[in-house]
Amino acid sequence: AIQYVWMAVCLITLASTFDLLRAFSISKTEEATKLIGQEKYQEALNSATLAVRCNPFSSKAYLARGRALAKQLRLKQAFESFNNALALAANDLLALDQRASLALKLNLPKIAIEDLSKIISTAPEQVAAYQYGNRASAYARLGQYKKALADYDKALKLEPTNYSLQLGAALC
Repeated sequence: AIQYVWMAVCLITLASTFDLLRAFSISKTEEATKLIGQEKYQEALNSATLAVRCNPFSSKAYLARGRALAKQLRLKQAFESFNNALALAANDLLALDQRASLALKLNLPKIAIEDLSKIISTAPEQVAAYQYGNRASAYARLGQYKKALADYDKALKLEPTNYSLQLGAALC
């Protein structure tokens, strides 16, 4: 009987430790998000990295880490963090948007199209003009000008005076 009591105590202690680590990870993720807003990117990266170490199953921690890395122009590392976030939460719209933007910068237009298409199909009422514009830019890079023009048209309906969108459409 003592053996079973000891195992129960160990399991309870272990569960409590995991809860504490998860709570600490959440607080560090929130701290990182605030620091990004304050443009303190290295501090944000430190907090987000600690959050990931404490809870490697937190998509939000990976997302915060990726955002901090992207702000420091450490694009490949940021892309990897966004990949990790999406591996844990495949439908996270913010992670999809962040990775799509980064994919364009890294000249990975197919990934950008996939991510933005997922956003557009999942939450069509929340799509911003820049998201249609980014997908249009990705289509244009692949030489798919008709699809690019269709997206530029959708973007220009949302922001008709956006010069970048007008220029992109004209180039197509």
